Amino acid sequence: MNKRIWSRTLASALLVAGCGDSTAPASVPGPEESGDRLTVAESHTLMGLLAGLGVEESDSPGAPELPFTIACPGGGTALGAGMISTIEESEGTAKLEIDVEIELRDCVLRGEGVAFALTANPGFEQTGTVAWTVDGLDFTLDTDLRMSGEFSFDVGDRSGSCSADFTYTERISTEQNVRSWARMGRLCGHDLEEQVAGMWSAR
Repeated sequence: MNKRIWSRTLASALLVAGCGDSTAPASVPGPEESGDRLTVAESHTLMGLLAGLGVEESDSPGAPELPFTIACPGGGTALGAGMISTIEESEGTAKLEIDVEIELRDCVLRGEGVAFALTANPGFEQTGTVAWTVDGLDFTLDTDLRMSGEFSFDVGDRSGSCSADFTYTERISTEQNVRSWARMGRLCGHDLEEQVAGMWSAR
């Protein structure tokens, strides 16, 4: 799998943000959040954007080099440090184990018409696995990640701080022409759950 396909595959796997509905009502503000609050819809969107940070930005067919620095789409940077190791590898298949801390420095992420300016130090912990199989022009990608940490945010004239702890799973199979993903956990005081299944379409 060449490095351009690797990069596009992982990036495509995490493009969708802010879809689905919360399965629980908004929670009462607690110790995990302060200042102005994000809405449930904004929390859904931000969970999707955070899920797209880190590993999939790599432009390498194997374990990305660490530390790494990512330019955030709207300005600022995300810095990653930790360990990404290849735990399984054979012809046409590989599996990475991820244990990375991602620090955000005035990192601006945009989704659903909202700009989120985020700062997180020491940062988010991203753990889990990414595995893929390539057979000719077909590939299968399986992502299983958890992201947790505390951060401060600025959204318009609102600012505050809160925490996130959610899991993200995804499967893409070009041979079966399917793409499914699920995100579930807690962000900024909201219990969130999203599941989507559909047909795979290269972009």
